[in-house]
Order: sequence, then structure tokens, then C-alpha cells
Amino acid sequence: MAARTVTMIPPTINPLTRQSVVAAKKRRTAGYTKRYNGLVQRYETVREKLKELQKKRTARQKKAEAITRFVDRLAERDEPLTTFTDGLWLDSIDLVTVHAEGTLTFRFQNGKPANKKSSPKVDLTGENFAGS
Repeated sequence: MAARTVTMIPPTINPLTRQSVVAAKKRRTAGYTKRYNGLVQRYETVREKLKELQKKRTARQKKAEAITRFVDRLAERDEPLTTFTDGLWLDSIDLVTVHAEGTLTFRFQNGKPANKKSSPKVDLTGENFAGS
């Protein structure tokens, strides 16, 4: 059986050892905090990008559904398209904005806008306005 030797650390070295351990722990903690903050920043950046991509995907899905409805309506027709019907118009237009100066902005289902100067000028404040 081998003899064991036990080395006693003198009491004067003990405070120095304790200071060294505390200093090493602080260095590890600082490194950890820096790495953690970097990871949090990366996470936030990726999360914002994900939100942006999800919004784009939702918009594209809505656009695809509108185009599908439009194509289905065209496919239901037995004869070639010779007139532009109200239903066809409603399927192709997403939004119409009426501006105060009488300009109309049409946004089609494909997202492209078209401007048209209305003629004659529509009075949106008079007695004939249906909203009043």
C-alpha cells in the first residue's frame, strides 16, 4: 500500500487563493454575460426577421387566394370573355381610394396601383353624397 502525503496549505496562502478564485469567477461571469447578451441580441434580430417574413407570407397567401378566385370565376364561363362584368371588376380590384382633388387610386389584386382623374368631379360634401 502506497503512503499518502497530505500537504497543508499555510494560512497565509489561503486568502490569496480565495482572491484568485473570486477573480477567476468574475472573469467567467463577465465572459458569460457578454456571450449571453450577444445571443439575446441575435435572438431579437432573428425574431424580428421572422415576424417580417410571416407578414409577407400572409400577404402573399391572401394575394394567391384572390388570384385563385379570379381565375376560378374566369374558368366558370362557358364562352370567351367579351364584356367586363361587375363581378369580374370586383374580383380584380382590391381597393379604391378617392382623394379630395378628385383623383381615384385603384389597387388591383396583384398589388399594382393605377391612378385616374375622375370626370366629372364628384362632390363628397354635398347633399347628393350617399354617406350623409
